[in-house]
Amino acid sequence: FMIIFSYWYFHMLRTFPYKLIVFLSIANLFSSIGYFFSEIGAEGIYDAECNETPGCIVSAIMTQFFDVANFFWTSIIAFNIYAVLVKGKGRAVEYWEKYYHMISWGLSGVLAVIVGASGGYGDAGIWCWIVESKMWLRF
Repeated sequence: FMIIFSYWYFHMLRTFPYKLIVFLSIANLFSSIGYFFSEIGAEGIYDAECNETPGCIVSAIMTQFFDVANFFWTSIIAFNIYAVLVKGKGRAVEYWEKYYHMISWGLSGVLAVIVGASGGYGDAGIWCWIVESKMWLRF
């Protein structure tokens, strides 16, 4: 949260590398909220038989979507560092931002829809995610 707030509040931090870190932080924040919903134990959010509760399904979708987005944003930051330091692309990497969003948010969304269409969301044991009977969807 502090990274997102700092980016918003301190204008001098509004650089492209920091922007990528903010997108990673947004994905991480919402992933954490998904895990929080799965674990708080509030009625309607999670119970011992959470397969059919809307809260469990929402938590599972959030966890899947934002954890995958976390992976993509981390990979994008690593690629960006490589492109700037090794390939000498400099500020030209800023042009790729729209592709970064398509990869991170778009592909995460496609994968989350595939899991949902396969009926894979539900009780994964210790939290709501992809059910154990559909382990092959945990890619």
